[in-house]
Amino acid sequence: RIDEKEDLLKAQDEKHKLRNIEIEKRLKYVKEKEDDLKFSTKQYEDNCLLLEEKEKKAEEQQTKLRHLESELRIKTETLNAMEIDLHQRQELFAALETRS
Repeated sequence: RIDEKEDLLKAQDEKHKLRNIEIEKRLKYVKEKEDDLKFSTKQYEDNCLLLEEKEKKAEEQQTKLRHLESELRIKTETLNAMEIDLHQRQELFAALETRS
């Protein structure tokens, strides 16, 4: 009868050891997945920061581009006006030469 109880206790002890091993395996797996998630989250956050920086630079470049386009438009209009003025002066000069 005592032997049966000892065998039963040993069997229960073995069962508990196996259960503990299984729990430890699961905990290790969960810990690994948690570490993977932390790493992925950090990568995501870093990528978000990089994206924000790139968007900011793109906005700055867009602003510079608009400024340069505006400057080009003004200079083109000025050049066109100067060409018209030059053409008018050439016509006037030609008219004055024909009179003389």
